[in-house]
Amino acid sequence: MFPALCMADDWTKRYKRLEDVPETVDLWGMTIGRRFVEEVYGTNVFSKLGSYQGEVMFFHGGYDSIVPISYSERGSQLYAQSELIVYEEEGHGFSEETNQLVRERVADFILHKK
Repeated sequence: MFPALCMADDWTKRYKRLEDVPETVDLWGMTIGRRFVEEVYGTNVFSKLGSYQGEVMFFHGGYDSIVPISYSERGSQLYAQSELIVYEEEGHGFSEETNQLVRERVADFILHKK
């Protein structure tokens, strides 16, 4: 659901040099430690995707202002069996109604794979 495939790019843009990263960073009310930023800094997440041969589903909101949909589009193209489901009226974090739809879709996916 609204995968954070942009995270490495976001941190790399936020801090031009790794040395500029403080010991802690506030992110939406959460304290993120420097070590976290160091782990993702400069990572090409797309080079890590695609080796899984099973089916993959991406769920993304059409109005997501946090994670551009282009990241899910690109990520889904790296898998042999993937589906990108876009909820056009949703943002980053779905409404309860859409969360229920996603839960039902995931449950159906799992139950029919046995």
